[in-house]
Amino acid sequence: MTEQNTDYWERLDDICKDARQRMHNKWLTASSMKAFLRHLPDYEYLCDSCPREYKIIPATIKELYQYAKQMFNFTPLEAKEAGGKEKEASYHWAMATNNQSFIGAICGDIIGSAYEFNRTKDINFELFTPKSKFTDDTVMTCAVADWLMNSSEHTHNELTNILRQYGKNYPNMSYGTMFNIWLNNNSASPYNSFGNGSAMRVSPIGFYAESLEEALQLAQISAEVTHNHPEGIKGAQAVASAIYMMKYASVNRVINTGRKKVKKFIEKQYSYKVEYTKQEWEKHVHNYTFNETCQKSVPEAIYCALSSDSYEQAIRKAVSLGGDADTQAAIAGGIAASYLPIPLDIISKCLELLPENLRNIISDFNNFIVTKEMLHNKEYPYTSKLQI
Repeated sequence: MTEQNTDYWERLDDICKDARQRMHNKWLTASSMKAFLRHLPDYEYLCDSCPREYKIIPATIKELYQYAKQMFNFTPLEAKEAGGKEKEASYHWAMATNNQSFIGAICGDIIGSAYEFNRTKDINFELFTPKSKFTDDTVMTCAVADWLMNSSEHTHNELTNILRQYGKNYPNMSYGTMFNIWLNNNSASPYNSFGNGSAMRVSPIGFYAESLEEALQLAQISAEVTHNHPEGIKGAQAVASAIYMMKYASVNRVINTGRKKVKKFIEKQYSYKVEYTKQEWEKHVHNYTFNETCQKSVPEAIYCALSSDSYEQAIRKAVSLGGDADTQAAIAGGIAASYLPIPLDIISKCLELLPENLRNIISDFNNFIVTKEMLHNKEYPYTSKLQI
């Protein structure tokens, strides 16, 4: 090879090594997928022309196409052209969103919102209706993300101030009675709640934490500012730990093993039933009624996430319980998104329904987490020192 050709192949080799690391750690968005493929030649050409010592290049392009299909449901041509088409702004926002993040909880909340007071047992319900909207679940989840990014020491007081500020910015979001009193009374203390509000807002912690211990500690703080009852804390910790563990099961490509470990940990640590036979689940769904407590709604949402093979399936299971649809779908969606791709059309539709400042929180958090993980550039532990 000439020196010029050597430089060319070495440059492509560097691009592919970077792409592989990003794929492995789930750092790629649809937009960054386009950026990679724009700099790489066609796969067929490379198979014929690539020097033997650079065979990583065609192999990586093939992996990128497979990743695009799995994560974004793109064909190879669509993957290469992603972002080049004239689409609505929300679709471009969706492409720039990290597919596996707390956007899963937001989408679950919005899809479930139409069925909170119009409950359904029909798993084939319409995903979006004129009644679809974001609720207090979304607002408080974004507040927790803001706290994780911008508070200095992650204290109770810092989170309290942020939650109250978001409550004032979004005052008419059907907050629970006790939570609404707490929001509007700066001297109010935690009110010993075991409602599922502690679990609905916790998903950013699962994506932020660098260890299971950190996920559990931050989840406890996030609950204690309002839901300081043991059951309220358990609900938040169970969801955060499931997200943390499944995210790194996905990174390490041991999803089935991860599901088993999460179920075992949650059953042992919190005495939640998160495993059913098909017949048991059908009977449970038939008899299930609306319940806002952690102990009677969080285990079901966790099961919906861990027993599903797609993000949409997890949301459909959670909503068709006929219970607290928006919150249970937010919980299930947050967990499901830690290891299952969210269809871009769902993300796009949900982002359309959000105000700009909440969209910015989602975008900022995604960038914050990806940058933090890339700067650390280390392998995160799949398990921890806790006995699982």
